[in-house]
Amino acid sequence: MLIVGQPGAGKTTLLKTILDPTYIVPQGGDKKVESTLGVNIEEGWTFKHPDAESETVKVNIWDFGGQEIQYMTHHFFITPRALYVLVADDRKQNTYYDYWFRIINLLGKEKEGEKIKVLIVLNEINHRSVTNFDMDTYQKKYPDLELVKRDVDFSVKDGRCGALHHTIKTMLYELPEVHRPLPLLWKPIREDLIRLRQDHHHINYRQFSEICSTDRNGISLSETNDQKLFSRYLHNLGVLQHYQEFDSLYDFIILNPQWAVEAVYSVLKDKRVLDNKGRFTAEDLKEFWTDYSPQERSHLLDLMLKDKFEICYRSQLQPDTYISPQLLPDIKPKYDWSSSDTLKFRYQYPFMPKGIFSRFIVRVNEKIAGSCQDLVWKEGVVIEDDGCQGQILLTENPKDGLKVIDIEITGATNNRKYLLHQVRKEIEIIHKSLSENMNVEQMVPCNCAMCLDHASPHFYKFTVLESYREKNRPTIVCDKSIEDVAVMQLLEGVFDRKSLTEMLRNSGREKSIPTTEYHYHGPVNQISGGQVVQSEKIERQQFNTRDNIEIKDNPKSKIQVGSESAEPTQPVPPPPPKKWYQQWWFTALVSGAVTMLLVGYLTRHFVISLLTGIGVFLWMMWRNPKYWLIRMANIALTAAIGSLVFNFSIKYSYQKEGETLDISILDTPVLLSIGLLIFAAICVIAQKFGKQDM
Repeated sequence: MLIVGQPGAGKTTLLKTILDPTYIVPQGGDKKVESTLGVNIEEGWTFKHPDAESETVKVNIWDFGGQEIQYMTHHFFITPRALYVLVADDRKQNTYYDYWFRIINLLGKEKEGEKIKVLIVLNEINHRSVTNFDMDTYQKKYPDLELVKRDVDFSVKDGRCGALHHTIKTMLYELPEVHRPLPLLWKPIREDLIRLRQDHHHINYRQFSEICSTDRNGISLSETNDQKLFSRYLHNLGVLQHYQEFDSLYDFIILNPQWAVEAVYSVLKDKRVLDNKGRFTAEDLKEFWTDYSPQERSHLLDLMLKDKFEICYRSQLQPDTYISPQLLPDIKPKYDWSSSDTLKFRYQYPFMPKGIFSRFIVRVNEKIAGSCQDLVWKEGVVIEDDGCQGQILLTENPKDGLKVIDIEITGATNNRKYLLHQVRKEIEIIHKSLSENMNVEQMVPCNCAMCLDHASPHFYKFTVLESYREKNRPTIVCDKSIEDVAVMQLLEGVFDRKSLTEMLRNSGREKSIPTTEYHYHGPVNQISGGQVVQSEKIERQQFNTRDNIEIKDNPKSKIQVGSESAEPTQPVPPPPPKKWYQQWWFTALVSGAVTMLLVGYLTRHFVISLLTGIGVFLWMMWRNPKYWLIRMANIALTAAIGSLVFNFSIKYSYQKEGETLDISILDTPVLLSIGLLIFAAICVIAQKFGKQDM
C-alpha cells in the first residue's frame, strides 16, 4: 500500500492510526509527527479481514513524503499492482488531485487497460472542510483508476476512522496479487530474507542465490531465471530493492529499503548542500553517512548517478564534487544567445512528471558549456559538442500553458542536427524509463520564409505531419505566413533519414522517403545539380530546409567545411500525389472485375461469379500494403488464388453439363498457381532483406 499526497495532508497520521487504531490526533496537532522526507516504510502490518477471518493478509506500507524534491524519485518507488491512498487536506482548495491521479495512472500499471485502485481520503482537520471533491468528474477523466472516496477527521473519534480502516482492508483484500497463487518456495525464502534483514541491510547476489538454492524438503529455487523473477516480485512488493537492470548494482540487493532511502534523502535535506546550491563532495558523504562502510557509500552514491536514480552528477572540473540539479539556482545565468538562426525542436507534455528535466541535466552533464561548466540552472542548460551549442529550456507554451522542453541548436550546419539527435535520444531514454505509455507530443518548427530565421516559429505536431504524409498530402499551411510548406522538408529538417524511417515504421506509417535537392553556400564546397562547385554566395532553393542533411552512423558527415570530398545527393523533388488509376483501390477493383468475368464465363453462374469477384476485391483492399514489392506479392497471390478458382470453375462447368474432363487440362492453372506463389515469396523475401523503402 502506498500513501501519497501533499505535505501536511495527514499521511503520517493515517499511518499511525492504521498501526494503532486507538490513536487520536491531539488538539493543535501532534508535535511528535514530523513531515516525511523520502519514504517511511512500515512492513508486516497484518490483519484478518472482517468478511474472511480465516485468512491473514500481510501488508507493506510506504508513506511517501510530499515535498517537491521527492517527486524526482517517485518513478523508482511507485510500483504497479498496489493500493494507492491519496490523502488530501480538506481545508485547502488546491490539493493537486490531477497531478497525483496522472502520476498514478502513468506509473501504477504494468500494461495498458489495467485497473488501479485508488482511495481518496479527505482529511477534515478540526471540522474545517472547504473542498467539494467532484467524484464523477474525476472518474470519467481517469477511467483506468477505480476511485473510492472517504471523509475522516483524525482529531475526533466518530466512527469514520474505523470505517476508513475497514475500507482499506477491503480494497487490499481485493487486489489481484493477494489471491494469486505463488510457487511453493517463495514464502519460506521471503521469510528467511526478512529474518536476515535484522542483521544485514543488504546482501550480494551470491548470498541471495544461496538462500534461494537451499534445499527445502527436497526442492529448491536454483535456476537463475527463477531467482531473478522472484527478486523482481519482491522488488515490486517493496520487500527488497534490487535494481538488476543496472550492472553496477546487480550485486547490491537492499534488504532494508528504509536504510537506503534515508541515506539518499539525508544528502538532499542537509542544510550545507541546500546552501551550496546542490553541491557536495565525497568528504561530505563521509559526514552524512557516518554509519555506512566505504563500500556501502560507493554503492549508494552510484545509486544516485546517471542511469539509476539520476539525482546528481559528478563535476567534470572537480571530480570529487557532485551536483544535484533539482537544488540548482532558479536564476538563469547571463550569456550571449540568439534564437534567430537556430535548429529548433520542442517536446510538449499534456502531463509532465516531476524530475524529467533534472534527470536530463544529469544525463548531459559532460556537455555543459561555460568556462567553469556553469551554464546550467534549475530549468535550463547550455551544452556544447563538436563546435555546436544547444540551449535546452523547461518552460510553458504561451498558448495553452502546457509544459514544454524547448531545444535550440547553433553551430556548423552539418553537425548541429547530430547534436539535436543526441539531445532527443537522452530525453527519449527518460520517457521510456517512466512508462511505455508516456504521452508527449514532438513539435517540428516551420521552415517557411517567415519562420525560417524567426526566434518564435510556428510549430507542427509530428503526429499531424505523419497523417499528412500518410494521406499523400505533400504540403501543410503555416499559421504565421499562411503559406504552403512541404511536409517532407519539415520532417527532414530536424530528423536524419535513419531516425525518420524508424519513427515512421514504429508508428505504422512508413513510406518511401524521397531525397531532396540541397544547396550549401559560403566558404564551403557547394552541392549544385549533382556537381561540387565553389561559392561565396548565400541563397536558398525552393526545396531547401534548414540543416537538411542525412546523419550517418559516423557523426562526422562527409560534407564538412573546407572538405574536398563532398558527397552529392540525388536531386529528386517530393513525389506528386498518385493519379486515381494508380491507387490501390483501382487495382483491387480491376482484379475483382477480371475474376468475376472469368468465373462467370466458365461457370455461366452469375451468383458464383459475383461473390468471387467481390471476395477478390475485398481481399485486395484488406491486403493494401505500403511497398511496391509487397504489392506485387499480393497481386501474385491473388492471381494464384484466381488460377485455382479458374481450375475449379472448369471442373464445375463440365460437371454441370455432365461431361468428363481429361486431367491434363487442369495442369496449366495448377502449375501457374505454384509459379505465382513462388514469385510472391521472392517478393516478400526481397522486401524483408532488401531496401526498406521500396
